[in-house]
Amino acid sequence: MKISIKPEFAKVKVAFGKSGKPLGQRDDLLELAIIARESGNKNIINYFSSLPKLSELRMMKAGLLMNKIEQDHSKETEETKVSDPVAIPSEPKPIKSTKKQPKED
Repeated sequence: MKISIKPEFAKVKVAFGKSGKPLGQRDDLLELAIIARESGNKNIINYFSSLPKLSELRMMKAGLLMNKIEQDHSKETEETKVSDPVAIPSEPKPIKSTKKQPKED
């Protein structure tokens, strides 16, 4: 279900999150919808033309977060791909002892 604001509230400014933009310009209406459902504030609920149940909103948020995590992981994988294999010596170098060797007379 899509979350949408009633047209008459598109220019209303509501400060939440990190912005005070008008509701019609916001891309984080899911957060406001969750706030509306959790608080039960009828004024905030009234901004929405349709508002899913809180459980549905939380599932939507979880889905968005999972998509973001997958995208970020894909970007990291692309950035960390090794184009040339790293050379590993076939025989290890001997480790020198740090103990002092006794002097031979």
